[in-house]
Amino acid sequence: DLIIWPEAASPGFMGAAEDDWLWEHILAVPKEAGIPLLLGSVVRENKNYFNSALLIDRQGEIAGRYDKLHLVPFGEYVPLKELFPFLETIVPIGDFTAGREYSLFKLSVLPHPLSAKFAVLICFEDTIPELSRNFVKKGADFLVNITNDGWFKETKAPYQHLAASVFRAVENRVPLVRAANTGVSCFIDSRGRIKAKIRENGKDIFVPGIKTETIFI
Repeated sequence: DLIIWPEAASPGFMGAAEDDWLWEHILAVPKEAGIPLLLGSVVRENKNYFNSALLIDRQGEIAGRYDKLHLVPFGEYVPLKELFPFLETIVPIGDFTAGREYSLFKLSVLPHPLSAKFAVLICFEDTIPELSRNFVKKGADFLVNITNDGWFKETKAPYQHLAASVFRAVENRVPLVRAANTGVSCFIDSRGRIKAKIRENGKDIFVPGIKTETIFI
């Protein structure tokens, strides 16, 4: 019913003319598969850049977008850069613009006339309880965490980040699906139990793989 790619899955900018060729290929994926695709991408609008989650429907059209609300200081923006301009030299990505809306996505479950609403937490947004709480209050039936954990390399940090997602599922009594580019990618039920995880040769980070699972809402 849904394909999920992680944060930063697209190497180009959505909305940049020079990357139109790339987006033609991305938009073709759900159309050819007949399954909606959720992925993370940087979206460029004029001079603003957003760290976003995009839902592409079965027709290859963008059906929803969420712009990350809580940006990481010194990772996605420079606080007080007007007072300390030299700090811009240490920011690894650039200056993003924060989103303003708790956007929900709607997922149709074919061939049944059923639908579900879900919300996306981008990167470390799953460490902020009030974000998840507000999404569920707005009607999210389940949560998705897409993240780029490649920064952590092979350390304990990816597992510490995974633990935050477990707490968000338990607190809100909703399932949470996790897609991380380098792991840990897994399914967490509403009681905080990890039901399925991508693993290869005993490892669950820096391994290739896919995993499918049925979630109950």
